[in-house]
Amino acid sequence: MIARTAVVGAFMLATLAACGGAAPPSDTAQRESAVEVTARVVAVNRGTREVMLRTADGRLLTVELGPEVRNFDQIQEGDTVRAVYLESVAAQMAAVDDTGEPEGAAAVVSAPEGARPAAALGSEVTTVVEFRSFDAATDTVTFTTPDGLTHSLVVHPAMRDFALRREPGDRVRVTYTQGLAIAVEETAG
Repeated sequence: MIARTAVVGAFMLATLAACGGAAPPSDTAQRESAVEVTARVVAVNRGTREVMLRTADGRLLTVELGPEVRNFDQIQEGDTVRAVYLESVAAQMAAVDDTGEPEGAAAVVSAPEGARPAAALGSEVTTVVEFRSFDAATDTVTFTTPDGLTHSLVVHPAMRDFALRREPGDRVRVTYTQGLAIAVEETAG
């Protein structure tokens, strides 16, 4: 619960920071998603800090838990692990004076010593891209990043209207936020 609360709090702060300062322009788009997975620990490799998990649908996953996951030695076969992944993408027209320089921030929260193993990690990157085109038939947007690379990707339905209103050469400020919380929910035995 501590990890979930921490990542949700970090996610909310990052989302507020993306909108902070002056009132956001009226022409904006945003999409958010969250995925929650519960799995049972089937093996623990203490030397590599890898944990093999079996999900409810029977899939096996091996994850390496870094030093952020405090109290790793408490993890046992049979424990239930819960992970929550949050993601948000926000786009708005860039201000005329926006330099477009990429900005980023990251945060890590670990469980206190002696508590059940847990960690929450979050990051946010903001940059200005140059809109090139939008293919409404395939929902594919093409844009150029500040480093001069051109990318194409499928636009989420929540952001389609925003893409339809863009003109080649428009400068769009994009903020990508993600967070992950992982915690042992109960102890075996």
